[in-house]
Amino acid sequence: TDLTSATIVVAADATPRERTAATMLLEEVHRRSQARWTIADRAASGAAIHVGRLATLRRGPLGSRLTGAAPGPEGYRISTAPASLIVAGSDERGVLFGVGRLLRSLDIGRDRVTLAAPLEVTETPVVAMRGHQLGYRPKTNSY
Repeated sequence: TDLTSATIVVAADATPRERTAATMLLEEVHRRSQARWTIADRAASGAAIHVGRLATLRRGPLGSRLTGAAPGPEGYRISTAPASLIVAGSDERGVLFGVGRLLRSLDIGRDRVTLAAPLEVTETPVVAMRGHQLGYRPKTNSY
């Protein structure tokens, strides 16, 4: 699927964190490919990437594509169709994690963004607390 000139669709009543996740997607794709995506509150012509909470997206015209069990807390669902892609988080953090998964799945090159194969993913974290440990070494610098 060619997403080089896609539009990111965010609901008009989206929370600031959902809008931040959409902006992060827009900026990262531009930084990596120089592609000029836009953010809108409705789909235009061409490819559309719908980003938001699952409950909000189910109430809209995409509701029929989002049936089935919802992911758990901080989980997300990514679903593709010929001209659209949905990133639906169970909550605000789920939206952010779904956008991150989408970024890792895209094939991004200079002036081109594609999705090699359809992506149908529903994931929920196994543990409630997630984090990272940076700069780990066996000896600390505290004396």
